[in-house]
Amino acid sequence: MPTHIHPTAVIDPRAEIHDNVEVGPHCIIGPLVSVGSGTQLIANVTIMGRVAIGQGNRIFPGAVLGGEPQDISYRGTDTQVIIGDDNLIQ
Repeated sequence: MPTHIHPTAVIDPRAEIHDNVEVGPHCIIGPLVSVGSGTQLIANVTIMGRVAIGQGNRIFPGAVLGGEPQDISYRGTDTQVIIGDDNLIQ
């Protein structure tokens, strides 16, 4: 299956999108993001910050990955999200 990017998706040109990725409607992908082969971003998925997503993942509508941590101890330091292979994120 070739990479398919919906025309309403917004992807920073510096993002790394591997083969066989599906990016659905209204998804937003930032510059420091890597999306592995066979991953599906179904719709309305936002990926920002330093995020590495492995292969064969399915990320469902409304997911936000890589935003600032929702912890009162967070003080603006650099963070990173690493997701392995074959996960469902809902």
